[in-house]
Amino acid sequence: MTSWDRLVSHSGNAQWVLKGNGRVGTQYENIQEWLINYLADVLDMEPDDIATTTPFSRYGMDSSATIILTGDLMEWLGCEIDSDDVYQYPTVQSLARFLAETRFGERVGE
Repeated sequence: MTSWDRLVSHSGNAQWVLKGNGRVGTQYENIQEWLINYLADVLDMEPDDIATTTPFSRYGMDSSATIILTGDLMEWLGCEIDSDDVYQYPTVQSLARFLAETRFGERVGE
């Protein structure tokens, strides 16, 4: 699985960067990339085969997998996430947008 480092800016906002990559993107981009890599790892797929607009359920994510995803995502982000959020925002794109906006105050364009 892809490794990430958590970087905290002087303002206290967390940023994430791929280990060995050196790239710091927006929270939205980094959450989206984490979700893609997470799903690819769990589903034994290539990250390029994960579509950001395909519902998690189409990848076979059941309630157990959703709870595990939620726990892993909470640990990575360091903030609370309700597993209902994954059902309400059922794609990589929508969940990443929701989390970036509500947990980090980032404005994500359309």
